[in-house]
Amino acid sequence: MTKKSDDVFCESWLQARQSFVSRIQKLGGTYESIGISSKGPDQGELSIGIGTISLGPHGLTTSGNLLLHISGVHGVEGFAGSAAQLQILDELLKQKNDGLFSDLPARTIVFVHTVNAFGMSWLRRNNSNNVDLNRNAIMPGHGMPSSRAYAEIHGILMDRTFTRITWLLRLLRLLLKRGKNYVMQGLSGGQYESPDGFFLWR
Repeated sequence: MTKKSDDVFCESWLQARQSFVSRIQKLGGTYESIGISSKGPDQGELSIGIGTISLGPHGLTTSGNLLLHISGVHGVEGFAGSAAQLQILDELLKQKNDGLFSDLPARTIVFVHTVNAFGMSWLRRNNSNNVDLNRNAIMPGHGMPSSRAYAEIHGILMDRTFTRITWLLRLLRLLLKRGKNYVMQGLSGGQYESPDGFFLWR
């Protein structure tokens, strides 16, 4: 793939979305958006973008080949995912302009742009409900798991009556008692019980 300039790395969710839509349209693809109720930092509308393009002379109608490419599940990390999508679209546009588009294998590509538009817009990993979508996976037939490690850490993390010294001392005591791995798993593993806590799963 040809090396691209920094124009694929956008400074805001809105700039990334506009760049995405522009490229889809230049490729003759279709675009639709699914709005979400949350607003961006500028109180602007947010949405999940879906761009579809067909490669080759007939695309999906004859081949049945479909590629799905998703970005932005983890919110702020969507800047990198969006850049990857824009660079792929730029490469396809170059091939189209060079007359090579119809020579590509017949398939349809569906790009889902910024699944967690709220998180990308606000520079957060979670969505507006404090849910980390990257950790929101429950196997069929399984109930919501509990995290004993997080339950033990929650009181330390969220108690706003502590001074900084008290907070650090309590955290240090837990680290010495339970160990680094236990505390890190409690912090990063996700949880279902506390809506005001870290990495809520729903």
